[in-house]
Amino acid sequence: MEDFFEDLGNTLKKTAETVEKKTNDFIGMQKLRSRISACERKTERNFRDLGEIIFRRFVDGESMDGEIANICDEVLELQKELAVYRERLAAKRGLTICPACGAHVPRDAAFCMRCGAPMPKEESRAEEAAAETETTDTETSDTDAQPQEAEEKPAQDTQDGSCEAQQTQETAEETKE
Repeated sequence: MEDFFEDLGNTLKKTAETVEKKTNDFIGMQKLRSRISACERKTERNFRDLGEIIFRRFVDGESMDGEIANICDEVLELQKELAVYRERLAAKRGLTICPACGAHVPRDAAFCMRCGAPMPKEESRAEEAAAETETTDTETSDTDAQPQEAEEKPAQDTQDGSCEAQQTQETAEETKE
């Protein structure tokens, strides 16, 4: 009986040592994975920062080679497109966007609640809305001619980087309203 308990004790000891070793190996691998992920995130952040630096230089007028200039032009166009979409979304919510800081502000506010900048007067907002309506009417007349094609068209980026199908679909939705 004594041999049984001794064998059991040795077996438990070896099992505990094996579990400890495997646990330490697992923890070591997790630490390495964590360090790899941290390095990858830092690398991605550095690439993003590098791209932002190059883009700022492009905007400031510094000359760039053709490939970089094309990408920067595309980014500028996408930023304009985003601004239009954000304005439309804010308008649907009864808000406007502060030209100074980009915060959402109630349409009737005289000043931005975040930065305190004066908000454009109603007349200038009405002019902007009229210009947007003309743009929407132009887009609508294009989509009215072939509404089924606009809805079935797969989303794809055009050469200038705009999302053509998304624009067409949004215009079709606005027309329905």
